[in-house]
Amino acid sequence: MAAGALMVFFLVAVKLRKQRSLGVRLPGIICLTLSGPAAYYVTTARLDAQAWGLWVACAVYFVGTVFNVRSWFEMNRQKKNGIEQPRLPGWLVACIVVYLVGGALVVAGMAAWGALPWVAFVAFVPSLLRASWTLWRTPYRLPIKKVGLIEFVQSFAFGLLLIVAIA
Repeated sequence: MAAGALMVFFLVAVKLRKQRSLGVRLPGIICLTLSGPAAYYVTTARLDAQAWGLWVACAVYFVGTVFNVRSWFEMNRQKKNGIEQPRLPGWLVACIVVYLVGGALVVAGMAAWGALPWVAFVAFVPSLLRASWTLWRTPYRLPIKKVGLIEFVQSFAFGLLLIVAIA
């Protein structure tokens, strides 16, 4: 039922040409990361607090990748419009800061609840460094393929660090 509602929501967004908006991407990521608890259940035959902790950790992490890529596109859009010194729009800076603070609070809440070990914060260090780099000096001169490669390597590091943290 929920998947059907999400599909209708996405189809309406496509019809309105808003499928790449944050309002569509963020709920999509949150729903896609629900595969984490499903995989946890398949491997452990349990659906406990740690399964939901992993879901939250993955959702928080992958939401951040949207802001990194969106920053690159915003800066390049400005450059194409003739702006010599492009800057991140204020709304995007605010979103990144809210994401960083909110994500830290949510992960800390999961750790306090016992769904994640406190050492799970280590998995977010590469993401924090990447977000800081984005805020300080968005790498808009990099080709989008290189940005994608950076995101892939960072996601792999996140997954590996998170697995080590919960093991």
